[in-house]
Parts: sequence; structure tokens; C-alpha cells
Amino acid sequence: MTVPAGGVGVGEADGPAVEEDVAAVGPEAAAEDVLLTWKQLVALHRQWHSLTRELKDAELALGSDNSEANYTRLLDVKARLSTLDGTEALVEGFGASSGRPVRTF
Repeated sequence: MTVPAGGVGVGEADGPAVEEDVAAVGPEAAAEDVLLTWKQLVALHRQWHSLTRELKDAELALGSDNSEANYTRLLDVKARLSTLDGTEALVEGFGASSGRPVRTF
């Protein structure tokens, strides 16, 4: 993938995988949609890392104290992690700037 004049592009190693998964990073995407998409991706990435750390802590706690509270905490963290899978940008009007059909919530 090439870097657009005066802009920042997606690196060669990350380009194809990201472009297939995230339509708003393609060349036809409006700048507004690209910005919203990347903000959403960063937020989801941070949330995933936070929950991953919390999962490790919950596993350690359950390993040292096999209590119902620690088991419940572990299940809660796992459930929150599973809800991140497949999460998309749920922004009202997202994609309109790029000419895509707009979802209303």
C-alpha cells in the first residue's frame, strides 16, 4: 500500500488485513469516516488490553483462592472479553461521508 501525498498510510505488513476488515480505511473513504474508524479501533484495542490484564488477575486470584467470588469475577471478565469480538463502530450516521448506506439506531 502506498502512502497518500501529505498523509499517513497503513504499513505494508498491516495494510491488507486491516483493509479487508475495516472498509473505512480504503481510498474511497471520507476523512471523517477514517478518523472515526481509527478512534474506534484504538478504543477497542485499549479495552481489550485492559480486559486481558484483568483476566490474568482474575485467574491468579482464583488460583490462590478458589472462592465463588473469584470464580464469578473470572466469568464476568471472560464475558466482557467475548462481547468485544465482532464489535464495530456503532456511531450514528457512520459511513455517510463515504457514500455508504447509513444505519440508524
